[in-house]
Amino acid sequence: MSRSDKSVFAMGHRTMLSLLLAMAGQAWGVTAEETPAGAGDWITRDCLLEPHMVVELSSPVAGVIASVRVDRGDQVKKGQKVVQLRADEERAVVNLNQAQLQFGKTTVERNHELFQQNLISAQELDELKLHSDMAQLELAVARTRLEQKMIVSPVEGVVLERLMDPGEYVSEMPILKIAALDPLHVEAVLPKELFGLIKSARRLRSAGGTFGQYA
Repeated sequence: MSRSDKSVFAMGHRTMLSLLLAMAGQAWGVTAEETPAGAGDWITRDCLLEPHMVVELSSPVAGVIASVRVDRGDQVKKGQKVVQLRADEERAVVNLNQAQLQFGKTTVERNHELFQQNLISAQELDELKLHSDMAQLELAVARTRLEQKMIVSPVEGVVLERLMDPGEYVSEMPILKIAALDPLHVEAVLPKELFGLIKSARRLRSAGGTFGQYA
């Protein structure tokens, strides 16, 4: 990607983020807290909003989308469940492994009594215990594969784009684009009268009442 392409890409996300915040009813401007005596606050609405990062969320495994729980403009929390893939087969395998594990444990308990009565050898009991342990490991693997069918947001932020819908097959393509807003970078155009007055770490105030630092 060339430098010009990257600039267009970044500007597209800035514009989209501004529109989404406006849709959410948040008007953004910047007010300088300290101004020349008698001049009052300087206010500008010439701002560019840029997220901390933009995550293109895809699936760790291939599959068919069963449901997308969020849409463009929705706010999401870190760890929130956002996409569910079809997982009928994975759930069936988990149920099967649970049944096999329970059967293995019961078999070991019963044969332990036979071992105490010298009706089976120690090797036979150890083999039954091994099968039970293997069933437990297989259940853990099956549960992991089932969990991979549920996709969660890795960040807290706002959904910029929803790229796929239920019924579509996903492999490596992104399903959602999520903008992480903590911190939210604001580029403000201020009057020339403030040239030389704005210093590093100067605190500015947004119209929404939140505070930040001017780097």
